[in-house]
Amino acid sequence: PAPSSLIEKCRKELQKKLPLYMIPQQFLILEKLPLNQNEKVDKRALEDALQTQLAQQAIILGGDLNMYCYN
Repeated sequence: PAPSSLIEKCRKELQKKLPLYMIPQQFLILEKLPLNQNEKVDKRALEDALQTQLAQQAIILGGDLNMYCYN
């Protein structure tokens, strides 16, 4: 499915189970989680992926990355 339809589907499912304030405003779609040498989730790589996505959105919107706040 298209990323936007997948995000909407996830958001609708979360709305059934969580209060609105607990539903993320940002979703990051990855094919698989980045792993480190010990086969644990690489948190730095996840942060890099999020920063890359935010930078791409800033370029598309013509904004500045520093203007974005995310949870």
